[in-house]
Amino acid sequence: MAKKETAGHVRVTVTVPEEVRQGMAKMTATNWSAVASKAFADVVNAANTPSTEAEMAQAKERLLASKQEGETLAYTNGFKCGVEWAKDSAEYRELKRLDALRASLEYECPDFDDHILGDGIRWMAPLGCAADWLASEILDDNAEVSDYGEWLWEPVFGEDSAERMAADGESLRGFAWGALSVWDELDI
Repeated sequence: MAKKETAGHVRVTVTVPEEVRQGMAKMTATNWSAVASKAFADVVNAANTPSTEAEMAQAKERLLASKQEGETLAYTNGFKCGVEWAKDSAEYRELKRLDALRASLEYECPDFDDHILGDGIRWMAPLGCAADWLASEILDDNAEVSDYGEWLWEPVFGEDSAERMAADGESLRGFAWGALSVWDELDI
């Protein structure tokens, strides 16, 4: 227990392992009370200076805005790549398969909106399988493809950024909706 001392200090008993006590005994010039007081004060000060709710709310708002900006940029880049792919190199059957995927999701999810496909992609992206799943839905079933990145994503996103873009759910979602926007506009 603490006992009252002079000059605003109190005495506190601390228990340490025997080998620590023996090492301390050899260091006769060290003021162990000052060392312990500093350590205790550091822990107490750290515990008593948590971020205020306002600071945490501000940090959360800033990070959410940063996240939204990054997702918007990734989606926009993916959308652009999807439009270019649909216009320049996609085969009719590939766009038809992507449209069929959208239709099957609309059937399975009566409340389907633009985010259902995206939510599936976002859920799979961290697992590393969203790009392969989407590519397998787009490419011909009979294609013997072991690396979808080589067959679809490198030509779409470019060799240097294909792996990064294909791992990003927002880029893939943008790609799908960009390609579908061309398909819808063509109405074939």
